[in-house]
Amino acid sequence: MNQISERANLVRQLYPHLIRHTTATMSLERGMDVTELQKMLGHEKLDTTMIYAKVSQESLKYSHHRYVV
Repeated sequence: MNQISERANLVRQLYPHLIRHTTATMSLERGMDVTELQKMLGHEKLDTTMIYAKVSQESLKYSHHRYVV
């Protein structure tokens, strides 16, 4: 992982859980259903999935505008 990080000139250290968090967040932002993401990550509880999946502020504003306004 360190070699990949160095070759890509990443500022942050690359590690498996960062990839997992990023995949979860991007999947939600692109419209994946949270229950499907839960199954993909292998979580029994939705609460655990939500720890991995950080919803961006832009995504939240977009969804609010799309579904509420």
